[in-house]
Amino acid sequence: MPSGVNCKDAVACILLRNHRARAYTSMAQVLGLGGIRGECHHPALPFAVCSFKAATWTKAATKKELEAADGGRMVVELNGTKVLLATVDDEVYAVSNKCSHLGLPLVGKTGLLQAKISDKCVVCPAHGTSFDLATGDVKGEWCPKLPNLPLVGKGPKEAPLPTFESRVGENGEIEVLM
Repeated sequence: MPSGVNCKDAVACILLRNHRARAYTSMAQVLGLGGIRGECHHPALPFAVCSFKAATWTKAATKKELEAADGGRMVVELNGTKVLLATVDDEVYAVSNKCSHLGLPLVGKTGLLQAKISDKCVVCPAHGTSFDLATGDVKGEWCPKLPNLPLVGKGPKEAPLPTFESRVGENGEIEVLM
């Protein structure tokens, strides 16, 4: 596989939010490149996919470690990305630990930044938005803890939380597609 795919070489586009987005396996299937991920940072080309790298399954933790963690959730760093692992009803979910609103950690080092898991959603401790653990979609009101200010509203517009595909092996190892 080539080390990168140029924007001009891509036959299909993906919808990018805020001129940055991750391309997931579906994009790889469209391009016939196998499992890939990429990011676009080009402000002049908000719908272009600029570079890709092969996505690989990365060991994150064991199911036993996750179940023993505080509230069935833990943060791991995988390939430079902080990922929040959560288990609900024996399913393992992997989402970005960085909230899509202001980029604050969902689970941080202080007592104030401790996201709750409720109804298969992770609830941002800073502004109260609930994100579906499986899809990253916003469930309910966007930023219910924040006031709706004149001219700026509640800050950046509604955006889903990035999610990652995860799996549990026969030996209980949790892997995340990164």
